[in-house]
Order: sequence, then C-alpha cells, then structure tokens
Amino acid sequence: MHGILTAAARARRLTRLVPDSPGDVFDFFSRTGASRADIELEIAKLDDNLKSIGVNRIVEFPPYTKALGIDETKLNEYIDIEIPNQSPKSREHDVDCLTAIFRFRDGGNQKYIESCEAIFITTNSAFTRSSTNFFNEEYGVSDAPICMTDNIFTMLLWVKVAKKRPELPKEQLVANSYSAINPSDFLWKKYVAEAEKYRAKGDITENDYAILVHTLDARKCLMDITLGDPDIFVAGTVLDVLERIKNEFLSETRNELVKEQGGRMKLVKNIDRFVDRISSIFKYLVRWVIQLSLIVCLAIAFVLSVPTHI
Repeated sequence: MHGILTAAARARRLTRLVPDSPGDVFDFFSRTGASRADIELEIAKLDDNLKSIGVNRIVEFPPYTKALGIDETKLNEYIDIEIPNQSPKSREHDVDCLTAIFRFRDGGNQKYIESCEAIFITTNSAFTRSSTNFFNEEYGVSDAPICMTDNIFTMLLWVKVAKKRPELPKEQLVANSYSAINPSDFLWKKYVAEAEKYRAKGDITENDYAILVHTLDARKCLMDITLGDPDIFVAGTVLDVLERIKNEFLSETRNELVKEQGGRMKLVKNIDRFVDRISSIFKYLVRWVIQLSLIVCLAIAFVLSVPTHI
C-alpha cells in the first residue's frame, strides 16, 4: 500500500494520474482532484489509519531457513503461466510475500483459516490460481491456502461471523456489481493507449482526454459499445465514446435550456397576468376617482347655486 501511494504521489508530481484499471488508487485520486500534498498526507497517516481498523503492520519477514525453503524457480514458472508479462519488481514482491507467509505458517498444510497464522489476500485471481496450483502440487491440497482472493476470503469470513456482519453480503454484491460494469484491465489498457495516441496527435484536447479517462460516463459508453469484449474494440471506438458523451452533454444542456426557457415563459406569463390585474385595478380606481370627482363637483355647484337670501 505504501508503495502504491508513493507511486501515485510521484506520478502526480511528474505527469497526470492515468489509472491502470477502473477504480484503482490512481483513478480515485484523479476523480477526487487530490494534489501531491494530499497523497503524501495519506502516506503519512497510513499506519495510523490501518491501526484504527485493527490492522497492524509487520515490518520484518520471518528469517529464511533451509527447512522452510521452497523452489522459487518452479513457483515463478507457475506464475508465468497465468501472468506472463508481470514486471520483475512486482514478481519479486509477490514471491517474497508468498514465501514469507509459508514461513509464518511453519510450512505444511493448514486445515483452518482461523489457526493458519497468516494468509496472502489479493484481488488478483490469476496470481491466486498460480500460487495455489504450485503449493497444492508441492505440499498437497490445503483447506486454508496460502493465497486467496479478497472475494473468497470475505465470503468465508462472513459464513463464520454472519451474526456480527449481516450486511456484508449486500456490500460484497454491490462491490461485485460495480466491478462487473467496469471494463476489464485488458480492455481498459487498450482504450487508454488509443486515447493517448489521439491526444499526442492533437486529434483530441486535454479536456477531451480527461473526459475519456476520468469520467464514469465514458466507461459506461465503452462497455455499451464493446459489451466488455476487447476483440470488439477498434481504433475508432475512442472517438465513438467521446461523441456519445458530448451528445449526452449537449442533450442534457438542451434539456436544461428548454426547462429554463419554459420557466422564463411561465414567469413572463405570470408577470403579464400581474400587470393586467394591476391595470384593471388602476382602471377601476381611475373610474371611481372620476365619478367621485363629478359627484363632488355637482355638490359644490349645487351649493353655490342655492340663493343665500330668500
């Protein structure tokens, strides 16, 4: 987590934050407009924030021993099958974590998750498959595997403590649904790479690029056009997405203008009715004043025309 946040802070300083996948940390910081200082503050608070939810940081891995050593070359071969293009740094980190978990557990099979001492939780299902295949082959099938996906682990956790977290399945369902409506990592990388090409050539503006990469509407349009299938994605898909979004924006703007125009027309009609009413009242008052004036004049004339002496 510290490494990911540090990479985000570095990227914010040097270039724009382009998410590797929809919903990742870079995506979150981009959509929230976080500055480099905001990200560095998150780094500084990381340990305290984890402790506040009961997560303690273990800095030192267990020491290597011959008895608990594993065949890392063979483990890498298993991982290569599922993740052939993983970066060397990420691979080294993941293998170090797996071997450390193995040493934490004193090797061998574990029957219960509650007593297995340690477990590697990840969102990478391909990595989970490869590591599980390796350890099953080398050490036999375990009821508490060394590596599990967060979905499976959450499900097992809820089964064991259902009364404490009855709302957990709903939260997991929402998370899974949100994940399902987002493009896959492979489709997303193709899409962002194509958007970068259009931006570099000047075919789209920086604002257009930000709309394509950092808005949820763009991802929805991408999924609508491709149905989530990377093979349907073509070079023109990016422009199709941009055109749809702009049309939607224009449509919303037109609707707002129509509503505003309708409101103005209604206001004008109300003002006209008010003016007509005031005009009617004024006409009535003028007529009444004229009539009253005539009556007063007649009364004065009558008084003046009456002889003073009989």
